[in-house]
Amino acid sequence: MKKFAFTLQGLQTLRERQEQMALQEYAKKVEAWELARKKAAAAQAELEAAWAQRQETILAGCRAADLDRLHAYCQSAEQGAKACDESVKAAQNTSNAAFTRLLAARQARAVVDKFLEKQKRRHERERRRAEQRSLDEMVNHRDVLTALIATNQEEYQN
Repeated sequence: MKKFAFTLQGLQTLRERQEQMALQEYAKKVEAWELARKKAAAAQAELEAAWAQRQETILAGCRAADLDRLHAYCQSAEQGAKACDESVKAAQNTSNAAFTRLLAARQARAVVDKFLEKQKRRHERERRRAEQRSLDEMVNHRDVLTALIATNQEEYQN
């Protein structure tokens, strides 16, 4: 019986490589999402600090020019925080898309793996059948030899 050889080995290798690439892409996208969330948290903290400083300045009394400058800074910080929130959403969407691609790659590889298992089981069944045929042939040859020996012994006895 010849050695087992998977007929779709090239496809299996390709699917494994695609899954690995999808996994790496997903890891990068999740990392980018985490980075965007950290930037958004920092921008939100900066915005809260700017509003707190503005409130303290108003309560302490200040010139209109200083108040106008603080107000402009707060608006700038708020725009930065909104931009960071949008980048977080975009990063989350791209990581979700990468996860979907990863799942698709895993499913495609699973199909090939399932086919591999079927081929292995089929090969094993064929191997067992061939082995059984060999054993049956040995038994048949033994029976034939036993019969020949018995007839030869009868001829010598007569």
